[in-house]
Amino acid sequence: MSSPAVSVIVTTFNRREQLRETLLSILNQSFRDIEVLVMDNYSNYDITALINELADPRIRLYRNQNNGIIAVNRNFGLRQATGTYIAFCDDDDLWHPEKLAEQMKCFSNEQCGLSFTRIEFIDEQSAPLQREYTFRSYYNKLDFNSFILSLGFICNSSVVISRRAMEQVGVLSEEPRLRTVEDYHYWARIIKKFKACYVDKALVQYRIQQQSGTNSVNPKQWYQKQRYLLGAIRSEVGVSSMVYVAKSLKILMYYLKLRAAGTTRRSS
Repeated sequence: MSSPAVSVIVTTFNRREQLRETLLSILNQSFRDIEVLVMDNYSNYDITALINELADPRIRLYRNQNNGIIAVNRNFGLRQATGTYIAFCDDDDLWHPEKLAEQMKCFSNEQCGLSFTRIEFIDEQSAPLQREYTFRSYYNKLDFNSFILSLGFICNSSVVISRRAMEQVGVLSEEPRLRTVEDYHYWARIIKKFKACYVDKALVQYRIQQQSGTNSVNPKQWYQKQRYLLGAIRSEVGVSSMVYVAKSLKILMYYLKLRAAGTTRRSS
């Protein structure tokens, strides 16, 4: 049997109904040449029964303990993936039917190693939220420096990477201190070596969970993590002194703003 064009890695834990909705949005892609690798962190329900209900041979279910570090199961998926391209999707986000078809166009440029899309926001009941995805002009010509100077805006569920990029860069860091920012760290490593391609269409619905750790975080903890992340990228792939100082100041200024507000929200 030939390998699929795209391997989709879905990490999941205890979200039966949302996972079902997520998987249906992936299986209903107009681009059909895919495999869907579901990485379950031992959920507390019969996930095998759910997969069997969907009855699609493109799904492969794995169960693996990640001990609270989601990068462990994303990496498990990367090692099982057979596709020429690899997409990521969280177990509560949804894809537009044309998502993969639109992103595959990006890889006609052999220098492209990572594609990402605009997103829109939904609540826990999948209803649209009146919250805009802040666009920056550099998204269309994203380079390493402009990405580092951002505070993180590439949604994990919107990303497709090439196998060539993975083979050169490796897998995600499982360093506990990078927990929740390991995706930013990974995108930085890829964008250092490859071109990034932005698709300016809302092809992903990003779900805001009331208890989501990515939407409300202690400002001091956020600051410490951002400083550690910047240092890790600098030591591993290199960041110019000018960009390092500029990003350090941006982190500090945003921290002061967040401390005044008493909460954090992801920003670009």
